[in-house]
Amino acid sequence: MSVWTLTALDPRLYYFLLRQLLYQASLALFSRRPTTEAAGVHPSSLPSFEPGSTRSSAHDWTKDAVGGNIRIHGRHFIDAWGRVCALRGVNLSGCSKMPVNHDPETWLHDHRNVTFVGRPFPLEQAHEYLARLRRWGLTFIRFMVTWEALEHAGPGQYDTEYLTYLRAILSLLPQFGMTAFVSMHQDVWSRFSGGSGAPAWTLELAGFDLTALEETGAAYIGGVKVPGVEVDRGRWPTGYQKLACSTMNTLFWAGETFAPKVLVDRNGEKILNEPHAGYIGLPSMHEFDYNTDLHLNDIPSALQSFMLGAGYPTLVPHWTRSFPMPTRLTSRNMRNIKGRKVWREDGPTGGQCIWESHGVWGYDNVKKEGVVLKETYFTRRPSDGGPVNWYTDCWYPFVMRWAQRVRSIAGEDKIVFAEGIPNEFCPRSWTPDKRPANMVFAPHWYDLNALFAKAFSRLSINVQGLSRGLPVWKAFYWGHKSARENYALQLKNIVEEGYKSLGENPVLIGET
Repeated sequence: MSVWTLTALDPRLYYFLLRQLLYQASLALFSRRPTTEAAGVHPSSLPSFEPGSTRSSAHDWTKDAVGGNIRIHGRHFIDAWGRVCALRGVNLSGCSKMPVNHDPETWLHDHRNVTFVGRPFPLEQAHEYLARLRRWGLTFIRFMVTWEALEHAGPGQYDTEYLTYLRAILSLLPQFGMTAFVSMHQDVWSRFSGGSGAPAWTLELAGFDLTALEETGAAYIGGVKVPGVEVDRGRWPTGYQKLACSTMNTLFWAGETFAPKVLVDRNGEKILNEPHAGYIGLPSMHEFDYNTDLHLNDIPSALQSFMLGAGYPTLVPHWTRSFPMPTRLTSRNMRNIKGRKVWREDGPTGGQCIWESHGVWGYDNVKKEGVVLKETYFTRRPSDGGPVNWYTDCWYPFVMRWAQRVRSIAGEDKIVFAEGIPNEFCPRSWTPDKRPANMVFAPHWYDLNALFAKAFSRLSINVQGLSRGLPVWKAFYWGHKSARENYALQLKNIVEEGYKSLGENPVLIGET
């Protein structure tokens, strides 16, 4: 019995097919980029269709199954027949941040001789892992790759063995009905400054002595020395405010503007996971914002970080965990008592702090203290005094250049996934003229309280709201049901703010 005969017997099925035809007609009329494919008929709608005769199921994202390429239509991803493709994805994987031959005893000295071949898993085990993900109904992969994995040996020296491995892994995805986008991953700039991402030689080019980063307070590396063992749980995000990460991000985004004396060729453009502005836009050299920057353990100000790195023993505020606020100031401790310098004598500044060499601060030998000489240095262009905005001056042009470079190789229809600074809403300034076409907003969201404590409890806190002025008594949620309400509210805020800024474009939560 044909499909058409069945429709005559079952009004519900007739209504369903009529609704599908009307939907296809609406796509043909209102699609941003109407094509014959989008207005066409899916093979399963044809009388001659036999189940299993085509790769066209809703859980198959290969080109054969979706009729070509997935494209953007308003808030959704759709295939060639206008079907909305529901994202069911997973990150693959956190272990890709660390080389397979990481050695806690030698990693600071032998950082050029590492390999990431086998991350996230050995090639011979790939079928087992991908089949498992497929059985779970997952069709979309956020595949993590770090800059260090590609270029650890030195500038322009690419690991071709790792690139071959990547190609082999990604080429397997169609066999399992999967597709992927590649995330150039980083946290806190580099694993040598307490996170992952950039190779060690980037810090060395700037003049940092890797072996002095921890002693001088320029980085917290307790979370990466031994994989899976963190000295102080939840402390690693404090590395964003410390000297090494803040300096490297400032040099990466605006070295020409703020550090023209130590210019280094960046050797290309690499889009980044969870970008950070470094010192750009920092309103005060004397403190960080408690509402936006994690205060835990030693939290030196920018000036105190400059002093520590320059070899001056410095009194540093120390924060401990508390309630109801996450932390509180409990002491001030003298750090870098031995007066070790983090800047190498053979570096580009001859052992002097980069920011001291640019006249941002100086040391008063009479009072034995650091002195800020240019309080607004990172908020205005030194050349003409004009205001600096990290988004409009750095991030937006960077994303545009990245999209142009990728599409010159992979094709103009390639979708670009981009985000802003973690825990910030999508800025209103990200107007169409400042972003590439076919861009997906891909922010991250975490239960920051659970991330901070490394544990779930019956209490969840709307940290998103607290950082934006929400009264403390309104930010507490008790019990599992309330926790779900809290999570739903924060995710809703991120998504809706994305729509308000970018219009009817997809919003993909890249990490949770």
